[in-house]
Amino acid sequence: MLVVDGGDSIMGDSPPALKTLGTTSVEAMNRLGYDAITLGPLDIVLGAERLRALTKDAKFAVVAANVRLAEGDYLAQPYVTRAIGRHQVALIGLAATDEKEGLLISDPLTALREVMPEVTSQADVVIVLSHAGVEVARAIADQVPDVDVVVTGGTSGPLHLWRKEDGGVPILRADVPGPGRAGINLGKAVLQFDAEGHLADIQWTITPLTAEVSEDPAMLEWVRSLTLK
Repeated sequence: MLVVDGGDSIMGDSPPALKTLGTTSVEAMNRLGYDAITLGPLDIVLGAERLRALTKDAKFAVVAANVRLAEGDYLAQPYVTRAIGRHQVALIGLAATDEKEGLLISDPLTALREVMPEVTSQADVVIVLSHAGVEVARAIADQVPDVDVVVTGGTSGPLHLWRKEDGGVPILRADVPGPGRAGINLGKAVLQFDAEGHLADIQWTITPLTAEVSEDPAMLEWVRSLTLK
């Protein structure tokens, strides 16, 4: 199982993330066992120094192939790989294109194409985590060979699962974000790949995290402890 996010998960529109500049978000995702996230515009606002500090505390990967520091180094890893069953799975990040002083944010499609040869030499399954919007996600699905799945964030257009009638690359999004909506839905994709790493089947479900879903006792105790600080 891989737990991932398409961006704007470090910073949001409410405390305690605002008060702690993302520290509590990173701790929550550490506790939840996240594998990788990419960056959205609310995350980018934190700037290079703060994001790099948070990345050091994260037990998960922060991936962004199109974000570099002014001197040219990547702000975070462009991608990571994970061994899942018989496959090596690559998780590539594409951040939102919002500008921030001290950061160079390049065209996501160009950055993806540049990193793909290196990625495909190491992995037979490629998943893109993108906050560059639905249209970019569709362009990736149409134009970039060897991408198997796109997980997208962003606010444009209602989209939960998109796939061409003849199959093609699935685009997944659990929710259309908005003020106060963080963490309302959980998206679950069950992916089946053949021996060569080609996507053979996908089952996609969205679970609203309503009051009927039981609280995790340890997480609830931790969240309550934050209100006391």
